Amino acid sequence: MLLGSLPAAPGRDRDRRFPPIPTVPPGQHPGDAAIAYGRAWRFDGTMPELTRRRNPDSPDECWHVYYGDVRVGTIAIRTGMPPGEDPWSWACGFYPGCHPRECTDGTVVIFDQARADFEAAWRVFLSKRTEADFQAWRDERDWTAEKYRRFDRGERMPPDWRASG
Repeated sequence: MLLGSLPAAPGRDRDRRFPPIPTVPPGQHPGDAAIAYGRAWRFDGTMPELTRRRNPDSPDECWHVYYGDVRVGTIAIRTGMPPGEDPWSWACGFYPGCHPRECTDGTVVIFDQARADFEAAWRVFLSKRTEADFQAWRDERDWTAEKYRRFDRGERMPPDWRASG
């Protein structure tokens, strides 16, 4: 299980590595196996591990899930929910890089179920991604960072500026 070694109550860990998953067996498509692979035949031959990082801006439990340098999801406790509502939520996907309808989310009662649901959604989501999808997210991240750097200096973005990549 991808997130099996993570504690039931996440606590205050700042950065956690997901446990490694074995190599994809010969003849099996990487999208059919577990979420993170040691080695696979996608993109450049290796696949990054999923990591989670606690959101320092959230007063409650909120974990951002990263695939390499791309934020691909969130697992968080929902605030302000009345008794009887599911307290945990998860979201899988990123934009830009995919159509917003391809992103999935859900709510559950316990953290372990949120991890399991995220894992299942990630398997499906990753099987439909290309390196260009991840690059689109990186380009947007870089463009936004440059835009705010220039705004802070009182400059405007040149009309032909594009993120390198």
